[in-house]
Amino acid sequence: MLSLAGGNPRDYAILQVFLQTGIRVSELAGLTINDINLNPTNPTIKVKGKGQVEREIELEKKGIQALKNYLSARSQNMSNTVFFKLSWRTTLGARD
Repeated sequence: MLSLAGGNPRDYAILQVFLQTGIRVSELAGLTINDINLNPTNPTIKVKGKGQVEREIELEKKGIQALKNYLSARSQNMSNTVFFKLSWRTTLGARD
């Protein structure tokens, strides 16, 4: 799967973040630019989980590089969310 996504920086970054962190789909969808810390000494992402509990998760080298590649290729006109453009009415919650 990673080799198939390798040609698309966004898809590759999504898979790397999922594989390294184990976050939920809703947490990934809600990830904003401000939630990403690519500081070389302590690279992390902040996610809000169930019950709006916030936690920080460390990233490894491949995830950091994948995010850097995607963010540099990403259009500057996109919304504050990292991977998905969500309208103000869109919510992701529990599945039926």
